[in-house]
Amino acid sequence: MSARRAHSKNQLVAGMLGLGVVLWLSAAGAAPAPSTGDRSSGPAQTKQRNRSEPKQNQSAKRQAKARKSQRDGNALSDLVRGPDDVEARLQRRLAVQFLETPLEDCLNWISEELKLDILIDRAALAEEGVTADTPVTLEIRYTRLTVATILDLILKPLGLSYLIDDGFLRVTTAVECEEAEQLRVYDCSDLIGFATMLPPASLGPCAPAHRKVQPKSKAEKKPAPAEAVRRSRGGDPASTLVRIVQNTTSGPWLDFDGVGGSVLVYDGLLIVWQNQKCQREIAELLEQIREAKCARRKGE
Repeated sequence: MSARRAHSKNQLVAGMLGLGVVLWLSAAGAAPAPSTGDRSSGPAQTKQRNRSEPKQNQSAKRQAKARKSQRDGNALSDLVRGPDDVEARLQRRLAVQFLETPLEDCLNWISEELKLDILIDRAALAEEGVTADTPVTLEIRYTRLTVATILDLILKPLGLSYLIDDGFLRVTTAVECEEAEQLRVYDCSDLIGFATMLPPASLGPCAPAHRKVQPKSKAEKKPAPAEAVRRSRGGDPASTLVRIVQNTTSGPWLDFDGVGGSVLVYDGLLIVWQNQKCQREIAELLEQIREAKCARRKGE
């Protein structure tokens, strides 16, 4: 009897010891002691993650907002960034067909296609006897025209034209556009000197527009572009470039017509005071000269 009691007591003690070991191991597995070499779970790292999360959220919000703006058609690329951006948009090519369409509707269609504001100067149009409802017919079947050409074909028969004002177009009379002169500076340091060697045929076609202001005398009439280049040879390079510009653009120029713009060269810069249409012709002319210069270098 005494032996059985002793055996039961020993089993009870062993069971209690085994249970204690199991409980200790469970507690150790649930909450392991942090290692001194593991810094990833320390307070400093936790604080750093908390700081970085708002930045990541802000970046994600900005990207989502940009995608939403693009879907809504209000992306930054749709915003006009100044006169140069307007000029670039005017070079976009479109297929066009207007049949007795009111002028205002034609301009509104172009405005939507280019994402560009076009304002009509109704008071100026009234001086030419034109209204926003004047019908326009323009049907080009097989050619995609630049918007600049489309505007010229629409506006010129009505005695109108357009000006670039602070990132938008303003439709007004052709007379006002011719009188609205502005200053532009072109870097021509790479062209001065080359123009004196330029063969007349290299310039390509650059026919000036119809001149409303006639020269004061026959002696002051402008020679043809090729003749202007031939006459200019032998002079100083700066004067040569000035004469080429004056003789191959529509002007008017003060030197020839008694009214109009002026041009001079200073330290490799071509400084021009002229209306916007003539400024566009000058930019095209200088680009043609540069292309001729590159072609000559390739042929050497």
